[in-house]
Amino acid sequence: MEKNSKKNKRKVTSMAAVFLAWGITANSVLAAPTAIPTRDNDNINNITEDTTNEQDIPKYIEAKKENSENSSTNIDEISSQQTPNATEISLNETDPQNTNKNDNQIINNSEKNDLINPVSSQNYEYKYFKNFVDINDSIFKEKIKILAALEIMSGKEKGLFKPKENLTRAEAVVSCIRLKGLEKSANLFSDNNKFNDIEDCWAKKEINIAAVEKIISSDEENFRPFDPISACEAITMLVKVLGYDKAAMERGGFPEGHVGIASELKIWNDSNILSQNEKISRENFANLCYNTLPVNIMEKTSYGVERYETNNKNILSELGFKKFSGKMTATNETQLPTTKNNNENLYGDEYKTSEEKIGKNQVKINNELYYVGETNAKFLLGYNVLGFSKVDEETNDKTIVFIDTQENKNKVLNIPTDKIISIQKDEASNTAITFQNKDKNEKIILPKDETVFIYNGKTTETLTPDTLGSKGFLTFLDSDGNDNYDVVFENYFETMIVGNVSEKTGKITSKDGNYVLEENSGNNLILYKHGKEINTKDINEGDQIDLTISKDGTLIKGYVTNRQIDGSINEISNDGSLKITPTNREFKKSPKYLQNISIGEKGTFYLDAKNEIIDIETKNEPLNKNYGYLVATAEVGYLEPEVQFKIFTKNGQAIVLTSADKIKFNNFLATSPSDVIKSDLLYGDGKTKSQLITFETNSENKITEINTANLDVKPNENKFSLNEISQNLEYTAASNKLGTTRITNETIVFEIPKNALNSKDYKIKNFNMFKDGGKYDASIYDLTPDYKAGAVIITNSEPSVSSSDPFVVVDKISEIQNGDLMIVDKLYGLENGRNIEITANAKDILNKKGSKLNQGDIIRYTKNEKEEIDSIEFLFDTANKNSEYINKDLADTTLVYGRVTEVFDDSLNVSVNGKVENYLISGISIYKYDSTLLENQLKVSNINEIKDFEKDNPYHAFIRIYKDVVSGILIIK
Repeated sequence: MEKNSKKNKRKVTSMAAVFLAWGITANSVLAAPTAIPTRDNDNINNITEDTTNEQDIPKYIEAKKENSENSSTNIDEISSQQTPNATEISLNETDPQNTNKNDNQIINNSEKNDLINPVSSQNYEYKYFKNFVDINDSIFKEKIKILAALEIMSGKEKGLFKPKENLTRAEAVVSCIRLKGLEKSANLFSDNNKFNDIEDCWAKKEINIAAVEKIISSDEENFRPFDPISACEAITMLVKVLGYDKAAMERGGFPEGHVGIASELKIWNDSNILSQNEKISRENFANLCYNTLPVNIMEKTSYGVERYETNNKNILSELGFKKFSGKMTATNETQLPTTKNNNENLYGDEYKTSEEKIGKNQVKINNELYYVGETNAKFLLGYNVLGFSKVDEETNDKTIVFIDTQENKNKVLNIPTDKIISIQKDEASNTAITFQNKDKNEKIILPKDETVFIYNGKTTETLTPDTLGSKGFLTFLDSDGNDNYDVVFENYFETMIVGNVSEKTGKITSKDGNYVLEENSGNNLILYKHGKEINTKDINEGDQIDLTISKDGTLIKGYVTNRQIDGSINEISNDGSLKITPTNREFKKSPKYLQNISIGEKGTFYLDAKNEIIDIETKNEPLNKNYGYLVATAEVGYLEPEVQFKIFTKNGQAIVLTSADKIKFNNFLATSPSDVIKSDLLYGDGKTKSQLITFETNSENKITEINTANLDVKPNENKFSLNEISQNLEYTAASNKLGTTRITNETIVFEIPKNALNSKDYKIKNFNMFKDGGKYDASIYDLTPDYKAGAVIITNSEPSVSSSDPFVVVDKISEIQNGDLMIVDKLYGLENGRNIEITANAKDILNKKGSKLNQGDIIRYTKNEKEEIDSIEFLFDTANKNSEYINKDLADTTLVYGRVTEVFDDSLNVSVNGKVENYLISGISIYKYDSTLLENQLKVSNINEIKDFEKDNPYHAFIRIYKDVVSGILIIK
């Protein structure tokens, strides 16, 4: 259940400060020096929020004693390493209960030197913070995660934080504005630029409000937003955010005063920042930002004789966040007992009904309920955890934004079930588990009545010996610190391959018919994909699902995985191991797969939770479909001549491959590779015949087979065939047909321009490149009986916008640095009734008449194979919103812009230069652009918000009509 929070009070207070900064107190001067509160050691595991030291308080600043006594709030023991350690046990950090463990390894986080070597495994990913793949080596990685979860710092691009990269001045400003809770208020400052060089900067509005709030100085003409910022400049901004600028000025001003204050506040005390004058990295700034969170804020409390005081306020509290820690004792699925004296109260529904009801998206930590938000909290039952929550001011509901297990407060042991030798009761009725660890046997004793057993998500009375040898794990957890395991999680997996999904009922049936999953069947069915809960309608035929089923069958969890390998069997060992190319790894066949597997068998190999082959989807292709476009051939070397082939692959790479000693050519073994390149099919007129081929390579990546296409106008699944060469084939979007040929998302599309002189001009596209009504010169390969193309070569592909494409209402245009380190445009807008963000492939694509598009402009666009905008069509200029017109010059499209004269339930009347027509607008996307507002000027709207045009309340409508049907409307005020 999602909760909507009120606007934070701090934002209102800050806006009051903005108005004051416009002149009311512009010349005010502090009457006296300002006291600085001190802080203890700022280790990430022990950060405190100390208040002003009473002996340092001057007599003319009336600091309140109760603040000193009551405002200390620990942000303690924020783990710098998760428990169990995700790296060492190859277990996704989001699943400490090990519900996704696949590899046979025994892991004890207190005895890491004696462990079985971990092997990488398939994980059920859950993005409970912004996942940055490049911060594992950063000493501040935990702080970076927390700041990202609190939305104070962001990544540079998808999945990357770039911790070692220099922080820019614009990035520093944006984080400071977020620390003050002013990001929404910044929208008011989009146009009134305080500097000459920020008009095209993505952080323009934040820079403007930072100047107004005096976080930065506005005395200079230029801000230089993309320049690196020095450590002392960054420190100064943070000191100002906390309200200690006046105190810093009394200490000598910039930079000595601000750095000195920062040192006293323990914001800056890390030796890795060697000099306050050197450029600061993003990770070091993250450390500084984190260190500001618990510092008490200094506020002005008197405007006569000016006084400044610290109250019981800090960044966290002002932003509505609260730190928490403790043991997680309940989810909506399972609850830990509060007593261990009576086993009858430990298990099953009798115990559960004695507890308060826990919502589907809630967990219980230290007797408090929290909404899990977008975190992995539901996987941490039984663990000692620490995190941060967002508190709703109206309802006091707490939603977790960051959560982690507490270092050194959870002892964990993971044992694969096939390493368990025996589970027995000893004379004292304790449970004794014997297991194999490397070359020796070890034993665990679980004292009677001291352990809770959770079998596949629900409590049970004891361990289950009949599951020994199954594919699963036992996870032993000691969260009490008494060296006895208080919770044991038993997780056993069954793997199903989806054979059918009913669109009507949502029922999922496995390929072998052994499993049927259905929502609302009386069982609690929970499905996960990429770590997030999904519905049965999100499951597709061929998906692989790992199932855990509680003993009573009332709780079923399914994890959609991707343990699939496309390849062929090239070796079978006498122990039954099967080697699959191209991986060259060996796999065993699951006892549940009863069919024989032979050498040469090709297809998709599905692996279960033990990495055993559970199913094979055999490919029906008679020939391999490893398409490539042959660019050139050559015979090289003198003593031992070799033949080389330059091929543009279906992955979009131009590579040079050497032939093996023997090579098959069109299904026949050639006498030598030299004979192949001299064949009339590959060579003529003194040069290589560039053409589409299929090819195969061996484990050494040498070519072993080449096939050229047969000319055959009819579909022929038994041969690699060129079925059609045509010009000006028209593409019809409604049927996905190029001429009479169906183009699917499996069709490999090569863009080989006619006049291209270099393979650098070749591209791989997909079916999205084709636009409705577009004309293309194409060669079509491998038609199936239902006229689907296996591959297509397009020799002309000028980008054009399809008439059927929806339009986009521009919100803003930014510049970003893409993965190729190029500065490109980025579009934010509304399309198909939702917010979108799309990157262009160049800097000046999102322009009109030499300038950037403006808010309220309307365009359509085309995308390249990287899903980047590569061209636009301009439909409406908001700068000309007073000119009415009807434009019918576009193919199948009419554009109408006029005054709204009357609104009905499902239509409206629009006057264009005095001529009124009615337009049906039911069931379409409606947007509203109100330039009279200070914020939220552009939004998705509805017909109820459309008003008649009046002199003092002018409403216009931009209407797009495609094939006589209104396809979208923008209301403009």
